[in-house]
Amino acid sequence: MAFADAVLPSPAPEATKAAAARRIVAGLPRSRLAAAAADAVICLFLASLWLLPAGALASGVGRVACGEGCAVVAAASKVILGAAVSCALVFPVAVPLFLIRLASLGLFAEAEKAQRDAPTLSRKSISAVARESLGDPSSCSSLLVIC
Repeated sequence: MAFADAVLPSPAPEATKAAAARRIVAGLPRSRLAAAAADAVICLFLASLWLLPAGALASGVGRVACGEGCAVVAAASKVILGAAVSCALVFPVAVPLFLIRLASLGLFAEAEKAQRDAPTLSRKSISAVARESLGDPSSCSSLLVIC
């Protein structure tokens, strides 16, 4: 019984997510090495994303210009392979770091505010809108045309 009384209620999930994001963002500027490493991982990921289409373009141009056995095509295929492997390896780390970096700049604050301020639709209002739109003969005929 004493243990049950000592357990505190857990905070709302949104509050814990926001607090965790704030802790992570607050910890990044403390260590210059951690911030530099995070930036390096993000830059490696973005560079790999740029190299994939560039390698594909070089490979296509090389095939048209010189044929299949050309050195340009071989080099471009190695670039594509290296970029794909680095994208696959860095993706699970780079995307969360990138989102945390964006959150630290405050880019998500406007979207969260807009989502909070947006009116919520209840079941009654959705059914009223459906009834009004289906009651109009022109909308019923357009539904028949679409189907």
